[in-house]
Amino acid sequence: MDQTHSRALEALQPFIHLTTSSSSSSPRFVADIIRNAISNPHTYVFAELLETSAVQALRSVAEYQGYLTLLEIFAWGTWQEYQKTPNLPALNKEQTLKLRMLSLLTISTTLKPLTYK
Repeated sequence: MDQTHSRALEALQPFIHLTTSSSSSSPRFVADIIRNAISNPHTYVFAELLETSAVQALRSVAEYQGYLTLLEIFAWGTWQEYQKTPNLPALNKEQTLKLRMLSLLTISTTLKPLTYK
């Protein structure tokens, strides 16, 4: 594991710890953790948080499924996917910028050459 990835995981670790430390985390608590994780300016990898059982448990709670989908989009998706997916939580200005920047990284790995269109 390279140093950049280690630092990224280090920034995500408090959020992972919160989801794994409580055996009966409410869906609202887990949704708040997701909101805080995507808001944190130092977190930009999310797969490890997605793997936790508390986050995956949101899949079975209709009211909070949007938070799981939102985290999946931050982990692997793009701004365009966010815009096309109904019933997702609204993003604030900083979260929008972060998702757009992460989207640029995703697009840059698939499009060669990358243009400014």
